[in-house]
Amino acid sequence: MPRIITGTRKNKRLLVAKKVTRPLTDRIKTSIFDIIRELIPHSDVLDAFAGSGSFGLEAISRGANHVTFIESNASAIELLQQNISNTNCDDLSTIFRGRISTFTNNNSNIFDIIFLDPPFPYKHKFEDFNKLTQFLKPDGIIIIRIPTTDDIKIMETLTTDVKNIYGKTYGKSRVLFFRISLI
Repeated sequence: MPRIITGTRKNKRLLVAKKVTRPLTDRIKTSIFDIIRELIPHSDVLDAFAGSGSFGLEAISRGANHVTFIESNASAIELLQQNISNTNCDDLSTIFRGRISTFTNNNSNIFDIIFLDPPFPYKHKFEDFNKLTQFLKPDGIIIIRIPTTDDIKIMETLTTDVKNIYGKTYGKSRVLFFRISLI
C-alpha cells in the first residue's frame, strides 16, 4: 500500500483502486522529490492522471500551497477523495473530474509543477502533454512517467518551446523532466 514518505503527513497510507491505477513506488517517488525538493515549498501543483493522489499528496506534505488533481475514473476518484480527507488535505486540493482535454479547455490556473503519470501504455500519443505546457509558469517544471518504450514517442511530439532537462530509468518506467525554453 502506498504511503506519504515524508513531511507533515509522513507515513499516512493511501488507498488504491485495484486494477485501475498504478501508484508510484516509494523508490521512484523519493527520487523525483529529491530532484525537485527546492521547488515544492509554496508551489501550485497539477497532478494529472492522479489515481490515488500519491504525487500530489506527497507535495502537500512537503509544503506545496495547493494541488489540483485530474482523474477520470470514478473508482479512482472515490478513493482519491478518501485519501485527501484522510490526510487532511481538503483545503489544499481540488479534484477535476474528467479528462485532460476537458481540463485544458476549462482551466485558467497556472502551475509551478505539473506531474503526469498516464496509464501504461499511454493511448493519446502525448498530445495532452503539449496542451498542458500552456499552464506552466515560466520557471516551472513538467515531470512525466512513461514506459521506457515510449521515450522516443514523447520526444517526437514536443513543441519547440519545451526542452528535456533530465531523465532517469527505473525498470520499465522512465521519468522525464521538462522546462519551457525561455530562449
